[in-house]
Amino acid sequence: MSENNDLILLAEDKKSKKGDGVNAVLVLMKDLRDFQDKVDTCLEAQAIAENKAKIAKFYTYLDKMYQDLLEIASGGIRKKREPEAREKPPVMVNTPVVPKM
Repeated sequence: MSENNDLILLAEDKKSKKGDGVNAVLVLMKDLRDFQDKVDTCLEAQAIAENKAKIAKFYTYLDKMYQDLLEIASGGIRKKREPEAREKPPVMVNTPVVPKM
C-alpha cells in the first residue's frame, strides 16, 4: 500500500503548475546566456584561426535558439496577460442513454 502512495506522490510532484512552462523557458534562456559566455571565453583562448572560425559558428546557432525561446515565452506570457485567451469554452457532454430491451 505504501508503494502505491509513493507512486501517487511522485506523479503529483511531476505535474506542472500554471506558468511553469514560461519559467522553464526563461531558465533555459539564462542557461543559454551562460553558455554564450563560455563560448566567448573559449573563442578568446583559441590561437588558431581555423578553430576560432569553427567556434564562432556557435553564435549563429545561439541566435536561432534565442529567437525560438523568445517566441515560446511570448506565447506563454500572452496567455497569462490575456484572461480571454486562457478561458476555454465549456465542453458539452451528452448524457448517456440506457438502451431499452
